[in-house]
Order: sequence, then structure tokens, then C-alpha cells
Amino acid sequence: MTSRTLLAIAALTIAGCSTTNPAIDGPIDYQVTGGIAGSGDGTPALHIELSGAMTRTAPGRAPESSTLDASTLASIRSKVEAADLASLDEVYTAGADDFVEVVSARVDGALHRVMADRQAGKPRELEIALDALHDLATR
Repeated sequence: MTSRTLLAIAALTIAGCSTTNPAIDGPIDYQVTGGIAGSGDGTPALHIELSGAMTRTAPGRAPESSTLDASTLASIRSKVEAADLASLDEVYTAGADDFVEVVSARVDGALHRVMADRQAGKPRELEIALDALHDLATR
């Protein structure tokens, strides 16, 4: 085989192996619901725009607005993109009265929403995204 043939085969192999998750092209929302009363655990809900503008709304309080710094926004977006919401089940359940974390994002023009009980088995990438969103909400 010639060098040119080997390079072509290598390029095709690399292209075939690369996987990219669809990009988020709209806001990310996060909230905690469920529990015995059905109203969540008091974690503030988040709404994060593509620009980094964020609204945090704690139960019974006025919304608080802020802007995420570029690195925090990039980190959150990359974690939600890695979770690949479009490929996940819409619901992950563990049992009655569990707190439910809900994440949604617009990906390639379509809204995708996933609800996951805290105790439910779920993909690791989703767990990482939910943990990052929860940490941001409770800062």
C-alpha cells in the first residue's frame, strides 16, 4: 500500500469513529419536583439562555437573574450535550415519593425533556449533567 492509501484509510477510520453530540441551540431548564408533597425539595429552578443569562427561582421567592461566566456556561453546556437528551428515555423512575430532577434543552430545533427520579438508575452522562445543574442551582 502506498502512503497516500494508508492516509486515506486512516482519515476514513477516524471520521467513522468520531461521535459528536448534537449542539444545544436554545435554553436549558432544570427543576426538582416530586417528593411526598409533590413540590420538590426546595432546590431553585434554573433557566439558562444561550448567552449565559440565568434565572434562578427558589420556591416562594422572587426570581434572581445573573449571567454565568464563559467557563461555567461552557461546562454546563458540554455536560448537557454529553448527556445527549435526544437519545435518552423521557422518564427514569425508581418508586413513589422520590424527588424528580427535570432537565430540558432545545437541541437541533427540537425540545427534549428528561425526568429522572434521584434514586433511579440512569446513564452516567445524565447523572453528571444533573449533578452540575443541581450544584449551580444551590450555590
